[in-house]
Amino acid sequence: MALVSGYNVVRETVVTGLVQPLAFEFAPQNPNVLYIAQKDGHIRVFDTSTNTYQADFIDLSAKVNNVQDRGLMDIALHPNFPATPYVYAFYVVDPAGVAGNTGNAGPDGGGNRYMYVSRFTADAATGYTTAVPGSEVVILGKAGQSLADISGGGAIDSTSDLNIAESGVSAAGVYVQDYLKIDSLSHAGGSLAFGPDGKLYVSVGDGSSFDATDKRTLSVQDINSLSGKILRVDPITGQGVADNPFVQPGDSLWTIARRHRIS
Repeated sequence: MALVSGYNVVRETVVTGLVQPLAFEFAPQNPNVLYIAQKDGHIRVFDTSTNTYQADFIDLSAKVNNVQDRGLMDIALHPNFPATPYVYAFYVVDPAGVAGNTGNAGPDGGGNRYMYVSRFTADAATGYTTAVPGSEVVILGKAGQSLADISGGGAIDSTSDLNIAESGVSAAGVYVQDYLKIDSLSHAGGSLAFGPDGKLYVSVGDGSSFDATDKRTLSVQDINSLSGKILRVDPITGQGVADNPFVQPGDSLWTIARRHRIS
């Protein structure tokens, strides 16, 4: 039996001129203002009352690895915005060391990378529509600092080359704390959402190959890895919260962050 709706749904174009938009958030302080995340790293601001763009909230394109399924994956506003003036972003990182390189280890190269969840402070002086310069705080993924922290130095694309170890594993074979790997051109994950508890929920992909049987995908079943998990964290510190039902005696708050997972 066919479902019949009592509504007449009409599609209306609200914003044009975007390049691969992946997420948007309406501004609580002004419902006419949209924050729009483009895959290339721009967080744009559009005023629906005037149909005009304002200055970008921030341009992260120099830091975002924008190749194939990678990029700026999602944004979220703090639920108490703008009183708590934080805008959150999940993105695949091009470390500073890519400058001057070419190929996989260069800007927007296809070599292995890592990911960040960061928060930015919105500037009250501009109506919270731009970020305070230099206000980025990485709350998840801080262990990724340079190409040297990536297996293969960022020059190897493990989507098809499975001969090197996964990123984020120490020489002793232990998962590095607070590292978000992306050893593939896809499977970053990257969704951000605030729960009714005020905590930030972060979905992280397996970060491994999508076109081969990749043994590194087993990290999703390991509680010591952040890959393939739904993380529930304090939105200010990025640490886990003590009321996590999977907490074990003696766990650090960093460990607690990983306990919310799908298995």
